[in-house]
Amino acid sequence: MRLPDRIALAVVVLAFACVSFALPVRSATPPAALNWTALSYEAENALGRVGGEIALSPPPERRSTWVADVRTWFRPLLFWTKASTMRVWFDPRDGSVERLTKLTSGPRPDKKIYRFTESGAHRVRIEPDGSEGQLDPDRWTHVQVRESFHDFRPAEHGCEVVSDPAAILVRLSSSEALAQGREERVCVLSGKTFYRVDLQPKGWERVRVDYRLTTGEGVETRSGKTVTRRVKVRAHPVAGELDEEDLKLEIFVDEASGLPVQIRTPIAGFGSMEISLVKVSL
Repeated sequence: MRLPDRIALAVVVLAFACVSFALPVRSATPPAALNWTALSYEAENALGRVGGEIALSPPPERRSTWVADVRTWFRPLLFWTKASTMRVWFDPRDGSVERLTKLTSGPRPDKKIYRFTESGAHRVRIEPDGSEGQLDPDRWTHVQVRESFHDFRPAEHGCEVVSDPAAILVRLSSSEALAQGREERVCVLSGKTFYRVDLQPKGWERVRVDYRLTTGEGVETRSGKTVTRRVKVRAHPVAGELDEEDLKLEIFVDEASGLPVQIRTPIAGFGSMEISLVKVSL
């Protein structure tokens, strides 16, 4: 699973996007510990650079979901740059995702729309004709559209909700259970595969940080070493297309601020990378 593609990613809305979804209405109040509104990450090694950004938007009054806008990019030295933008609608307290839209650019651009129900996920994939691949999506006139539904009930796999990696970052910043050393489990959908994701606190580690912090009072730099809570993340395919491999990574959460300051993970074509926090907006 390409979980780094999803760190906290606008798609043309088809008639399918008007299908209603059956999820319980929840409070839109975020956890008290969640104090950031935008995060940016970057990593670089001899094989290339990767990066990602996530920005949170509170809902209009009386709405029950928050929105995460996510952008990721991969720039190998010898191949095409690939980038994704995504918008995720989710509950900020338990991480449950209601819908998402995703646009991928690069050699094989496409658009995807997902809507989640209590019994699974509706998926639409839109691909432009090869000659239109470099155009903006709203200028695509010749496309292939594929629609599908993927059965999935999270309780059958030990999960309370279906979440998304962007929502998991919010969860890591505010989870009382993880802060107290207790494991948590969520399920996520990537492509056509559902994964069971186990979040396992594994003690403490001092991690070097170097990022810019923007507040209402200005910009400052935070650098040096900080004590972090190390969380091991293991994603195992449990439904849908099961030919994907397990994914293992580690996320380091600053004990003092609750900020996820580093992600350590292997990335295909880049090897093992330390993806570090470079910008924060509060």
